[in-house]
Amino acid sequence: MRRNKRKNLIFSLVFIILFMGLGYAFISSTLSINGTAKFQEATWDVHFDEAFALNKDGEIDDGLTDELGLVIDNALTTVYYNVEFYEPGDYYEIGVCVVNMGTIDAMLESFDSKINGISVSNLPSYIDYSVTYMDGEEIKENHLLEAGYQEFFKIRIGYRKDIEISDLPSSLQTPTFSFEVVYIQADKNVAVDRTTRIEYLAPEYDEFSNSVTMIHSTEESDMNNYPFFVKKTYIKEVFRASSVGFRYGGELYYITNLTDYEEAKSFVTNLIGEENCHFLGNGPSYFCSFHDYDIKINQGNNFDDDYCGIGIENDYIVCEFQGCSGHIN
Repeated sequence: MRRNKRKNLIFSLVFIILFMGLGYAFISSTLSINGTAKFQEATWDVHFDEAFALNKDGEIDDGLTDELGLVIDNALTTVYYNVEFYEPGDYYEIGVCVVNMGTIDAMLESFDSKINGISVSNLPSYIDYSVTYMDGEEIKENHLLEAGYQEFFKIRIGYRKDIEISDLPSSLQTPTFSFEVVYIQADKNVAVDRTTRIEYLAPEYDEFSNSVTMIHSTEESDMNNYPFFVKKTYIKEVFRASSVGFRYGGELYYITNLTDYEEAKSFVTNLIGEENCHFLGNGPSYFCSFHDYDIKINQGNNFDDDYCGIGIENDYIVCEFQGCSGHIN
């Protein structure tokens, strides 16, 4: 009898525990966080776009480019060249263009110059070798290369002239040179954007020599003494835009779109009045005069022999005084 009571007690406890469990199951809450996402298409494409040799004046020389065998491989990641030096003082300068054609901003993570596969620390005394940006600025890590932009490097390699006789190589030397640069996705917290640089150029006429000299400055205030001037904008040392500045009625104005002749014509016409403007020649030339100076917006080579003016000739901005002209490209 006592055993049966004990069994009944155990069954009762089990029933109560099961009932409590079922009771708790009836009271519950399910919480969810739902959402949708869009991942825009993205591309990574940083590569060499151009390689060229520079002559002694720092200008691109196609003949010299061919002579040095300058080529970019099919993957657009390696540039090859061959140079030969005969005596101290010989040198070559090579330019390369790196372009970011993707949609992702990049930055320069690291770079390394090597000779015979070994990082350059101390070059042989007879070798002159350096890699910089095209303007001569030192290359630095974390420089930003935004999507859609390009930057230029300049490689200088030569036979040093300022050396002792004992430094001259006693036999034929055939070292191999390499410059490796690594780009990664830009980290906006550390990436350094190379600053925008503005250059101002004004034509100055010398009556004695009957010639035009271009005055260069980085300050707009230096242009106060000139009736018109050219403003050139560089971003990361890559030329981006030109505009023509001029003064009328004591105010400074800019023609900013030099490739749209109709827009430039309309701007000047609205400013000084259509009665002060007239067409010249048979081509798309336009001429406006004020303040004893002339602005000529021109898409050809039709320049008068006796005027002070500024015009556009193909890809050049032409500043002309009394038949003598200076070109700004």
